Amino acid sequence: KTAVFCYTISTMKHHHHLAHKFRLDRFSIHHLHLFHKRDGLFALTTNRMIAMMAWSVIGVFFPIFLFEYFGSLTAVLVWYLIAYGVRIPAQALVAKIFSHIGLLPSMFIGQIGTCFFFIALYLLEVQAPISELFLLGLSIFGLMIVATFYWSPFHIDIATLSTKGKVGRQVSLRYSIQRLIGVLTPIGSGAIIMYYGYHVNFILSIFLLLASMVPLFFLRNKYVRYEFGFFETFQKMFSKKFREMSFSMVAYGAENVVGVVIWPLFLYTIFEGDYMNIGAFSAVI
Repeated sequence: KTAVFCYTISTMKHHHHLAHKFRLDRFSIHHLHLFHKRDGLFALTTNRMIAMMAWSVIGVFFPIFLFEYFGSLTAVLVWYLIAYGVRIPAQALVAKIFSHIGLLPSMFIGQIGTCFFFIALYLLEVQAPISELFLLGLSIFGLMIVATFYWSPFHIDIATLSTKGKVGRQVSLRYSIQRLIGVLTPIGSGAIIMYYGYHVNFILSIFLLLASMVPLFFLRNKYVRYEFGFFETFQKMFSKKFREMSFSMVAYGAENVVGVVIWPLFLYTIFEGDYMNIGAFSAVI
């Protein structure tokens, strides 16, 4: 949800590859003529809701997991700095890739990247005989993959599948369901961590992410063309025309970082590590 995402989406134009080697829509069940545009939107929304459940299972507790693992707030902030930093140059590069393979394969790759993220965390939690540095790097790599391969194609598909004149209603309904999931899951997640440990949450998240890929098979693959070069992307982002929007989105992203990283650690300190209270209070808020 960075300004790069927003600008990437705004500069896509459709074009067609009639003989592309990897045409995922050849395997789509759309040829049965059972699914229409509104069903594509339903499938994509279902994908996002199940994936949201996977993220919410660990959600508010992830910064706490890192803090307990590192034992240092500075180390946690450095991890996040690296995780967010590597995405910035990758955005424009990956846009060139999904211009060639299409939006649907890109979303699959993004979801697989999320699985890598949770698998790395699971292996860290169970103290697998694998280099910790490698696993930490894998977790950052997985987040980079989902941030760059999944989100731009998702928003492009949402834009093309939304019903004209009802976009606001459809987007707000999706966000309302996401918020509801965010309310319901922290209490259960806190209980699981308290009684069984983080590793159960990580396993549950992996299974939910795999399940979230199923609705993607109901979508057609689309092809777009990203027209800007690497350096041109950032020049355009901060050009006079888009500067205000870009800075606004940077500020919005910074606000989200505070909510995602600092707020959970604040609750962890206030409630002295009581996962049930952290989950309950997060749900109420």
